[in-house]
Amino acid sequence: MKKKNGSSNLIAILIVGGVLSLTLVGFIGCGQTREPAADTAEVSTPNQGFKREADDPDGRSNWFMEQRMYPFDKVPDNARRNAWQDVANRGEGFGPAGVGTTWTPLGPAPTSGAGPGGMVSGRINEIAISPANTQLILVAGATGGIWRSTNGGTTFVPVTDSLVDLAVGTIAFAPSDPNIVYAGLGDNDNGYWGTGVLRSNDAGATWTRVSTAPFPERVQATRIRVDPANPNRVYIALHSFLNPTNGQPGIGGVLVSTNGGVNWTVALNGMATDLAIHPTNPQIIYAAIQYRNPNTATRGLFKSTNGGQTWTNVLASPYTGGTTATRDFRIAVTPAEPDRVYVYFGTEGPPKELRLEVSSDAGATFTNRGVISNNILDPGQLGYNTYLEASPTDADTVYVGSRDTFRSIDGGVTFTNLINSHAPPYDPGNFTESLQKIHTDQQAFAFEPGSSTTFYAGNDGGIFKTTNSGATFTSLNNTLSLVQFVGIAIHPTDASRSYAGAQDNGTQRRVSVGQIWREFVGGDGGKAVVNPVDPTMVFPSYTNGNIGRVTNNGSGPSSDIASTAVFGEQGTERIGFYPPIVGNGIDPRIYSGSWRLFICTDCNDLNKALGTPNPPTWTAPGGMFDQTRGGNDVLSAITVAPSELNTIYTGSNQGRAMVSTNGGATWNDISTGLPDRSIRNITVSQTDPTLVYLTVSGYGTGHIFRSNDSGATWANISNNLPNIPVSAFLIDRLTSTTLYAGTDIGVFRSTDNGGSWAAFNNGMPPAPVMEFASQASGLIQLATWGRGAYELRVAGVPTPTPTATPTATPTPTPAGSCTFSNGGLNPQPLSENFTEPPPGFLF
Repeated sequence: MKKKNGSSNLIAILIVGGVLSLTLVGFIGCGQTREPAADTAEVSTPNQGFKREADDPDGRSNWFMEQRMYPFDKVPDNARRNAWQDVANRGEGFGPAGVGTTWTPLGPAPTSGAGPGGMVSGRINEIAISPANTQLILVAGATGGIWRSTNGGTTFVPVTDSLVDLAVGTIAFAPSDPNIVYAGLGDNDNGYWGTGVLRSNDAGATWTRVSTAPFPERVQATRIRVDPANPNRVYIALHSFLNPTNGQPGIGGVLVSTNGGVNWTVALNGMATDLAIHPTNPQIIYAAIQYRNPNTATRGLFKSTNGGQTWTNVLASPYTGGTTATRDFRIAVTPAEPDRVYVYFGTEGPPKELRLEVSSDAGATFTNRGVISNNILDPGQLGYNTYLEASPTDADTVYVGSRDTFRSIDGGVTFTNLINSHAPPYDPGNFTESLQKIHTDQQAFAFEPGSSTTFYAGNDGGIFKTTNSGATFTSLNNTLSLVQFVGIAIHPTDASRSYAGAQDNGTQRRVSVGQIWREFVGGDGGKAVVNPVDPTMVFPSYTNGNIGRVTNNGSGPSSDIASTAVFGEQGTERIGFYPPIVGNGIDPRIYSGSWRLFICTDCNDLNKALGTPNPPTWTAPGGMFDQTRGGNDVLSAITVAPSELNTIYTGSNQGRAMVSTNGGATWNDISTGLPDRSIRNITVSQTDPTLVYLTVSGYGTGHIFRSNDSGATWANISNNLPNIPVSAFLIDRLTSTTLYAGTDIGVFRSTDNGGSWAAFNNGMPPAPVMEFASQASGLIQLATWGRGAYELRVAGVPTPTPTATPTATPTPTPAGSCTFSNGGLNPQPLSENFTEPPPGFLF
């Protein structure tokens, strides 16, 4: 969800007795001025005018997965786990600890968010609390693994970092034996797949993958439930897998295990989104089916009265396909009235519709609350941020998760917004950040056992707790590191200053030398560039070509310097969800692109900004020449040779590589010898413009290629690298024959110029590595998709000491003003609209 400007938490950072202390000292809303605030000698000033567009969960998910699938319609089954097993069989990855061999976590743990909701982390898919110990809490990180707390959420520690699957969709304790816990793998909300089911026999302290064939590979688990009387009988809802009968792509289903998660049988076919067990009769199971194949097949609520052996459709969804396909389907039951069943579903349309149906006879009949008004519940991002929960003590109290959390105390007739990130009419937009209690985009909900007033809320910003039914919340994110970073940039000499764009947590800057970060530009943050001539100037980016400029090391005023329209894509948007944005490391020029390269030579000029009479100058030196394969292909990689700035390389999402030796005026295709895979990174030697390395995503080919002749010929130097996507690459700044590859299972290093590769993950989990950044000193930092940032220090490089930033005069927002522009070009109202993928879209 986007964060609009004009408001932020101010933080006082104090060192008391060697302990770092953070205190929220105030919040400023839209239309108010802000006084300078202490932030390790920095001054926080409003980020004026930088555009935040509507959040687009499907666009982000498709961006992430398409590069891994291309040119096919899915990833190979079990591919990621096979690559990890390859490493394990070689015994690599965890060498002796020490300087130059161990990655050190940089956080964020936590992040100071842009709104008043307190400290935040990354997205949490589910929260599970032990029925025997309310202090024992487990959370499912979207791509950050399982984290465990034994003190009620005050602190958390990761407990699955030795396993390859860090995408966790669902967790459940066995009610009859709380030492037994199950976790279903795969992140349905962002498309990252998992490879089965984990089980813990010690209340979540340690975990083992237990599922075996024919449990499907490449799954996204949406809900797991355990029979209340039998800890070995387990039900799981899956969103997609291969049909076990014919090996063809399937749509998901409900599976049952009777031996503790080892063996499974398919009980119900369909794209399953939720499961519930009757509170007093465990033979009654409810399953929510969002979609079935063919598209005309009945979907909705299914009921089994014999433990999942047979099923009956007891409530059919009227949304059958096309633009009105059923977007989601959720179930809630309550021990307060065991036969009460709530179901919540709808369509993203158009038209957008939400429905709540209630049964008092275990699903025999339902009362339709009707199409819910846009002023009552929020339809925004239905199917991404959606849940339904009923109070354990009052059957008329029900909670609905959307971008906010809504509560009804009259059985779903009326609702109250507990979070207040948005105000009615909810669609489109109407974001009210100054009123929000916690981070937006609700994902998970769990009552504390034995209480109906204490519950935990999980969202795109982590986990929060209330003890008064949502009147107030407390952030529990101080020790969680779950941020999904897209990229990272670093100050050329000050290692304490790093910048990284994050999924739904904006672009963040590191605060001092610890693990605390601060969001300074909102929304879905993309790549960032530090101005090498004036490193106090940062160029953060958002989605679809929106780029900003922020001064004072990320704490000063900001301006728009690019938008989708600047690149000629307004309305068509043939531009990457996170398009490449790079510098050349020598001068302030910025390079970005759609299907052609654009260069800005004056984006560092503080007198120039979009929406003013004097905008920055973006030019496409190659004119209308298409540097991609055409169609819907877009640029995915850009690099400039540091030793010859007229030599520029580009790569596309569909595998076309190009080079220009005259500053982009003309281009040569250098794709021959490269596989038909998505190009993710191009890196040029610091001293030789003809020596270039290129990496690709996808599976089934080499992933790292080197050319000594500007791409005229390529050599595959993947050698013993596992079959795994490579998104990031780095040439060691001190030893040019030492190379680093950032893959979907962590870092690999070659010390012989690509002759051989070894896993180099000591100190970090196997999270997808998205980008490297380095300094001339040899220091390296990296960004991961789900576990924040890490740093590798080399011998002889001192621990960074933060450099004080001169005090700057803040630029106040004019009183009564709260305008968010489209860069001054074709202004559009802010909205939460996004395009729904086809029903049954398979990853």
